[in-house]
Amino acid sequence: MKTTKSQQTIESLLKGGSAQVSTELVIQRKEDIWDRKRKSLLIHSLLMGYPIPSLFFAKEGDTLHVLDGKQRLTSIQAFVDDKYALSASIANIGDLAGKKFSELDKELQRKIWDYQLDLTVVEETTEEEMEELFVRWNNGMPLVRIETTRVILGQSVHKFIREVTEMPFFKEKVKLSNANKRRCVDEELVLQILALASKREASKRETGFSGNELRDFAYELRKDDVKEELRSDIQNACHDLNKAFKGGEEFLKKLHVPMIFKLVLDMQEINRNTNLRIAPKQFGEFVVNFWNNRPEEYKNASMSGSARKENVQKRLSIMTQAFEEHFGVKVLRDVPTADDEVAASVKTLEEQGE
Repeated sequence: MKTTKSQQTIESLLKGGSAQVSTELVIQRKEDIWDRKRKSLLIHSLLMGYPIPSLFFAKEGDTLHVLDGKQRLTSIQAFVDDKYALSASIANIGDLAGKKFSELDKELQRKIWDYQLDLTVVEETTEEEMEELFVRWNNGMPLVRIETTRVILGQSVHKFIREVTEMPFFKEKVKLSNANKRRCVDEELVLQILALASKREASKRETGFSGNELRDFAYELRKDDVKEELRSDIQNACHDLNKAFKGGEEFLKKLHVPMIFKLVLDMQEINRNTNLRIAPKQFGEFVVNFWNNRPEEYKNASMSGSARKENVQKRLSIMTQAFEEHFGVKVLRDVPTADDEVAASVKTLEEQGE
């Protein structure tokens, strides 16, 4: 790994110097994490000549991938593009309050363009080293749990998860605030769905949604990737769920969506392997009926400690049983039952001649 330090003006960096700046590295946070006050404070620091923290990049060919400093760079870019005005809540901001970049005096505009940024650039790095540096260097707003977990996933898995969150069901139907989406809660939701849907060793198939469990699962996904069949099933499930619901339903929240999603995947399996055909509209009617009549056990498992394995599995079990009774089917279970295990033991003993 080779490291160099340098200085570059904002104008040179944003308008294209010898290298192209990219904030699209998949492990990066989403944009707009900062509110207008924090963005304005940064711009005011530039105008006052106050120092700001160094920006960290990984160089790949002629591209500089931002590892730390994305919020600073995108905040500056948005301001010079006139996308927001300076907040009046900044101390000593005076008559600059409420002004966009184009409304500043030419002298002040030039002060921003000529501001010298400190750059640290690393070259000849592996993907793993870039991910490690991202975690170590990110010294702005603290990384929340999912932001550290998504780094573990690696580029391929994380790219797929992000693509799923961009599908209409997640963008338009799932009830997440914009703040939660900026904090990658939608990506955490897809990771939870993958944890329920992935076919792993029998001893590890039942999972909860604690930070440690999701982190361990992220390491597994990084090693095994998401199989093509499951990728296709997840995408098809998004299409079916988008047809099943109008949007705004009370149950389309983070807590309940993984259970609903897992049942759609089960529905797809039933439609493929039996003569029964359950349409998205029928599934939507089932979920509405279940929600309006959900048992106390389900409600209790949705309260405090809802991420614990026993409560996650309790919610899934109750909803699966209701699904089976409603449609008169049996969900194909991945986890062996007690009878299956006994039968397997007997078979093993017979094979050994005991």
